[in-house]
Amino acid sequence: MTAQPLQGIRVADFGQIIAIPYTAQMLAWLGAEVILIETERRLTTRIWPPFAEAEPGINRSGGFNLVNSSKMSCTLNLREPEGVDLAKQIISVSDVVLENYSSGTMERMGLGYQDVRGLRPDVVYLSLGAFGRTGPMKDLVGFHSVINLFSGLASVTGHKGSHPRIMGGLFPDA
Repeated sequence: MTAQPLQGIRVADFGQIIAIPYTAQMLAWLGAEVILIETERRLTTRIWPPFAEAEPGINRSGGFNLVNSSKMSCTLNLREPEGVDLAKQIISVSDVVLENYSSGTMERMGLGYQDVRGLRPDVVYLSLGAFGRTGPMKDLVGFHSVINLFSGLASVTGHKGSHPRIMGGLFPDA
């Protein structure tokens, strides 16, 4: 088998909803070893339909499986020091960290960029926020619908004389 471009690269995926999970999945498709780090409090996409055999359950969501295949995963309680310590252990052996929590969340847990650089100086750290991580709107949260409307994207959709339409899909979800 031919070596994949990202073979030997490990990614710690703290992604929520679609944008970061899909980014991490593309890295996995290119050969990276991706570790999805979930918390029990935020199993958001695990409860999205459609479900296998139309039966709801956290391990039955087609949407979750669509963007999280090809990954390993673990569930950590990041509100407890033990959970944060385990996350730091994963990060210390990872080349890449991806996250799209609300601004300041990773920093409050001791997992922000500066903290992670102390564990892994050569880390590649992607922190995706709905309105950026700097500037006057950095603390605002939002995903798909908010970003569609705020960006003006919805104003160029729909039919003449009707209301704007929200673009399908959930890719702008930081």
